[in-house]
Amino acid sequence: MKRADAAAPLAGKGAEGFTLIELLVVLTIIGLLAGIAIGGLRHSTSLDRGKLHATLAIAAEEARARAQASRRKTTMDLSRSQMRGTVFEADSGFEPGPAFYPDGSASGGSFRRDGQVVAVLDWATGQVGDDAR
Repeated sequence: MKRADAAAPLAGKGAEGFTLIELLVVLTIIGLLAGIAIGGLRHSTSLDRGKLHATLAIAAEEARARAQASRRKTTMDLSRSQMRGTVFEADSGFEPGPAFYPDGSASGGSFRRDGQVVAVLDWATGQVGDDAR
């Protein structure tokens, strides 16, 4: 008799398992946590982009000051660790890197990382601006 009771399927009020409401609550919590994680990743990416933009602006200002002080054309060094992976595309297509001139102007162009424009270099002022052209 004990064998028949052990083999009988569990059913009724004493059945073990999860209810539909419990499963929905767990799935909702998982969805909320995933949304928070993805939002955090987007925020950190925008912070990294902001840091890169600020670093480019500082480096451009330093190169522009060097060009004005030496009264010779100067190029901006993109090999700093914060700027690695950044590519400069000159508007003229002839500059190997951002060039600055003694009058304060520069070779216009854009700074790209991962194929996207992160900043632009204004040719008239030598200032680094946002990616809106």
